[in-house]
Amino acid sequence: AFAFDGSYPDAPNPILGIPDVGVIGLPLTSREAEVVKSKATQAPFGKGERTVVDTKVRDTWEIDGRSITFSNPLWDQFISRIVGEVCETLGVNVQASLPRAELYKLLLYETGSHFLPHVDTEKANGMFATIVIILPSAFTGGEAHLSHGGLSAVFDIASTSQVMTTVFAWYTDVQHEIKPITSGYRLALSYNLIHTTQSLRPALMTNEDIVKKFAAVLQAWTSDSATSNPDKIFYLLNHKYSEANLSGSALKGSDAQKVALLEGLATKHGFLLGLATAHCHLRGPADDCGGGYRGRDPYKDYSDDEDSGDDVDFAEVEEREMTIEHFVDMEGKLIKDNLEYEEGETIPEDLTQDVEAGKCDDEDYEGYTGNVSFRNILVAVGEV
Repeated sequence: AFAFDGSYPDAPNPILGIPDVGVIGLPLTSREAEVVKSKATQAPFGKGERTVVDTKVRDTWEIDGRSITFSNPLWDQFISRIVGEVCETLGVNVQASLPRAELYKLLLYETGSHFLPHVDTEKANGMFATIVIILPSAFTGGEAHLSHGGLSAVFDIASTSQVMTTVFAWYTDVQHEIKPITSGYRLALSYNLIHTTQSLRPALMTNEDIVKKFAAVLQAWTSDSATSNPDKIFYLLNHKYSEANLSGSALKGSDAQKVALLEGLATKHGFLLGLATAHCHLRGPADDCGGGYRGRDPYKDYSDDEDSGDDVDFAEVEEREMTIEHFVDMEGKLIKDNLEYEEGETIPEDLTQDVEAGKCDDEDYEGYTGNVSFRNILVAVGEV
C-alpha cells in the first residue's frame, strides 16, 4: 500500500506541552486552539529551492517539534506501536530498516486551513514517509486526498475526530492534498519516518515499463540468447547524489523503488548491481567571451530544482564526451574508478543526450568554453 490510515480510541493522552503555555487539554477546545495559534507561525512550503509562505497554497499554523514536550510515558509506546503498524501496511522490512519516527511539527488547522496538492520533500536524511497523528479535536472538512501511480484514497475523519486519535501515513513520493477545514480546529503532529541502516531505503514498489525492460535484460543474460544482449546495463536515475553520498541507502523516491525491485533479481541471476556517475563534457567556442570562470562543485549535493546560476551558451559544440566514473556497490564501496560503455547498454538509449540536457554543474570559459553536467546511474554488470 502507498498509504495508511487508522483510528485509535484507546490512544493515550500525550499530555502535550508548549513552551510558555503549558499543557494543552484534549479534546482541543476553541480557547486552547487560540492559545496554540498565539505561539505558532504560518507554515511555509517548498517552492524550488526556496521556502515561501503563501496562504493560497498552504494555510496552516505550525510549531517546531523540537519545542514540544510529552509528559505521558505511554506516548512513546504508542508511537512505537504506530511505527510498526504503518511499516507493516507500507511493506517496510523493519528488521532491515530499523525505522524511527522523528517529530517534525505541531500543526494547527482552523476554518479555511488547507494545503493544495503537493509531494513531501525529504526533511531529514533517510526520510522515506510521513506520519500525521491527528489528536482529538472537533472539526468538519479537512479531507486528505492521496494519489500515486493511478491509485487514490480519501481519508475523511471529521465525524469521529473529537473522540479518538487518528493516524495517516504515506510514502514521500505520494501526492496529497488537504481540503479546507469548514468549521472548528484540527490539531496534528507531523512525524518524519526515517530509515536508519545502510540497507536500501524503503520505497513504494512500482511497475513502470522501464523497470520491466531493465528486468527483462537481466533475465535474458542467463538465457540462450545472452550473446545478443549487452554485457552491462546503465540506467539513468532521477535524482542527483554527490559521490561522497552515493550508496543504496541514500537513494530517494523512485530511484529507491527501482533498485528495490531489481536488487533481488540481479542477485538471483548472479549479477552485480551498483551505482556510478555519468559526466557529460561539452567543449566549443562561447557566445560570451567575457572571460573568467563560473562554476559549481559537481560533487556537492544539490536539490533537483536548484538553479545552476548564469550559464554561458556555446556558439558551437565541437566536442562531446561522456565518461562513467566512481562505480560503487550498494554500500558505497568503490569498485572501479571508470567504466567503459557501448551503444545499446544504456537506458535511455541516448544517455549522453539526457545527461547533457541537465543543468550545467561546472563551467569554465575564456572565449572557449567547457561545460560539465553529471547524472547518477544504476549499473548492472556480470563481472568487473
